[in-house]
Amino acid sequence: MKTLEEIAKKIEQLSFYQQLTFGILVSESFVNTYEVFAKKENWGNPIVLKQIIQKLKNASITKNELNGELKVLNTELDTIMPDMDDFSGDIYASLALDVCSMVGECLDFVKDKDIEHIKNVSYVATQSVEFYVADKNNLQPNQADFETIITNSTEMQNESQFQLELVDLLAETVIIKNELFEKYKTQPLKLQFTT
Repeated sequence: MKTLEEIAKKIEQLSFYQQLTFGILVSESFVNTYEVFAKKENWGNPIVLKQIIQKLKNASITKNELNGELKVLNTELDTIMPDMDDFSGDIYASLALDVCSMVGECLDFVKDKDIEHIKNVSYVATQSVEFYVADKNNLQPNQADFETIITNSTEMQNESQFQLELVDLLAETVIIKNELFEKYKTQPLKLQFTT
């Protein structure tokens, strides 16, 4: 997808903490998918997920690299991550796994500073939207208009626009402050569910 390539190139121009903030905000924008899964399946813990994200936010604001906490945070994340063997074919579990994976990529980025982790957050987010749109519209990956329907969907357009605007905003943001994270708490939910 051309937009993903454009976003990836822009991510490369950001500083470490700008990159981390991008990963955090994209991940956090999918937390509602985990909450829906946890409620539907009576499994998981959205509070733990939000606490891990908050630790990452604090690290981005204070420039604390979480060295002593990373192992514990990864262990906590592993305990709330759905195993698809237990939830085979469950779209809610798949989307919940995606958001956990995004948060995991952010934790790995703090550990090794490999920019590929943040690019992976962007990619997993778009894949999550693609899976949601395909399920919502009963699309099959082998049908001729699959990519066109996905790309032109409101959800994918919104996700692409969100990521592009975010990466551009961060390029102009010298100091990461809590106000930036607060601004995105009022954003509408990415994916709507009817359960």
